[in-house]
Amino acid sequence: MLQIVPRGTKIDFIGKWKIASTISILLTVFSIYTWVSLGEAKYGSDFTGGHDLLVEVAPEVNSDTIRVALKEGGIEDSIVQAYEKGSNEYSIRLPGSSDPSEVKKVREGVQQVLAKISPT
Repeated sequence: MLQIVPRGTKIDFIGKWKIASTISILLTVFSIYTWVSLGEAKYGSDFTGGHDLLVEVAPEVNSDTIRVALKEGGIEDSIVQAYEKGSNEYSIRLPGSSDPSEVKKVREGVQQVLAKISPT
């Protein structure tokens, strides 16, 4: 039979409670600090609401170009990220509600802005 801990091994768990408690408290404090310091960045669009669009643009267009074009087109607070490295696909996250009329308005607005910088 496989034994991970050999028979007769005696570990003084009760005697090590101070070390274990200290490590546990430090890890808990570090976790809470990390969670609080991230702010809204810790939530994706599925928790904060909004729109998550995947677009394909011309190869010469980058995320900065898309971000500037969206801002100039009146679409504020957009988060633009490359979808895959070396690809011309980008993820655009925008705040907003899931109301069907607003979704259509946002999609059309993004399409109009992107048509100006990338006719594909």
